[in-house]
Amino acid sequence: MRSRPADAAAPVPPGARARVRVTLVTLAGASSLMVFALLAYALAAARVPEHRATLERLLRAETGLDVSFSELDLRWGWHGPEAVFHYVQLREPGETALLLSAPELVAGVDLWGMLRNGEPSIGRLTLVNPDIDLTRPPAPLPAPGARAGTAPDPLRLLARWRGTRILIAGGTLRTATAALPLAVAIGRVELRRSGGEWRAQGVLTLPQTLGATVQASASLHAAAADASDLTGTVALSGSGLEFAGWHALLAGTSGAGYLPAAGSGAATVQLELAQGGLARTRGSVEATGLSWPAAMAPAADFALERLRADWELRRSGSGWQLSVQPRAALRLRLAGLALGALVREASFDW
Repeated sequence: MRSRPADAAAPVPPGARARVRVTLVTLAGASSLMVFALLAYALAAARVPEHRATLERLLRAETGLDVSFSELDLRWGWHGPEAVFHYVQLREPGETALLLSAPELVAGVDLWGMLRNGEPSIGRLTLVNPDIDLTRPPAPLPAPGARAGTAPDPLRLLARWRGTRILIAGGTLRTATAALPLAVAIGRVELRRSGGEWRAQGVLTLPQTLGATVQASASLHAAAADASDLTGTVALSGSGLEFAGWHALLAGTSGAGYLPAAGSGAATVQLELAQGGLARTRGSVEATGLSWPAAMAPAADFALERLRADWELRRSGSGWQLSVQPRAALRLRLAGLALGALVREASFDW
């Protein structure tokens, strides 16, 4: 028997050779695709100035708003090519008041569609550090027959939107109640749409007078622009809340008098909507130092020193029913008398 030399190479199994060939072909294909993509991107970037008016028109159709911007360029982002609009301003059609301004608005561009038919198309939108103003200063009385200016309606604005995804990164949201203006810092807000289905989630930072943060999420269905058939759920969760600030902010609104005028804590609220109206709401609260205005309290000195409870508000015939289920012992103060008790359940009808 002859022995094989020590340095002789062992034969490569056929299966291993096939895997090597597949790997090499895959790498070659991926490299070719990358080269083609980079070439297509370079060609598209060179044609951006030609498509400035087209991209502006597409952005207007996507948002339903009048658009102006100072600069436009194309870059390669995480999800492919992106058109970057610099120093953007958005207004409602026919209005002069500024609705939104942002240093950047990034629009995802369908590169392959642009090369196939020569026209760009826009997918996702990202607003970077926008200033969103849903308030409007008092305007002079309109001339007879002229349309009076109204505050922007978020539902009407969203009804005009024709896109599938909007991301807001940073910025400020300004709005107002009947009593006070409100400005909150935007952490991150994402809105997705598929036909009449809407999904949203976001994190907002509150002013110190109101608390720390609010997290919000929503899952809604609306086929009509006037929200008459709006159904779904909206969930809110707030931490470090200062109830005195909320009482002042919501003064004059329906039911605001039931809010405590002092105290702090955390709360969750889940709203269930049906046919454009509120069907049921429930949540939880964990708070200390609660007190109510004398007009709403059974006595001038009525307060809850500590409260941890789940609650539910639902329709009952033509009225409403409120149920409260404490999760810990209550400590209340009534006309200078401090009491401690464990309330297992409380309900109110009106």
